[in-house]
Amino acid sequence: MPIFSKLINLPENGNFVLEDLRYDYEEIKLEKNIIPVGWEDGVSSNKNYYEENEWFPEKIVRINKPIIMRGCRFAQISISPVKYNPGLQKLRILKNIRAEFKLDRSINENPIMKKSYNLFPEVLKILKKKYCRL
Repeated sequence: MPIFSKLINLPENGNFVLEDLRYDYEEIKLEKNIIPVGWEDGVSSNKNYYEENEWFPEKIVRINKPIIMRGCRFAQISISPVKYNPGLQKLRILKNIRAEFKLDRSINENPIMKKSYNLFPEVLKILKKKYCRL
């Protein structure tokens, strides 16, 4: 299924939470089931899966845990605009998706720690001035 995914910059702590989600949708009846992952490897499909009357993926919006790259924090936000119900043999195509996010600073997963400064060069300068006078 297609997924729209983007990395969003974050401050030193906190993460986004979904505040509001609105969308329209259109349902399409399929003539055949969607082929499962692994079909090309000769893996047999789980026939029970095609009897389940549930929409997959369950969540339309997914906000991952923050990551840090080169001193910058990001969160990956993914939106699944297509859902599949194998029991009904239907696709639900989401349209006009409006997702509003809010930064929640109380979420403290993987924060950027304050930089520790190397004081050795400064201490060395002081010691040289004090004890190495020519």
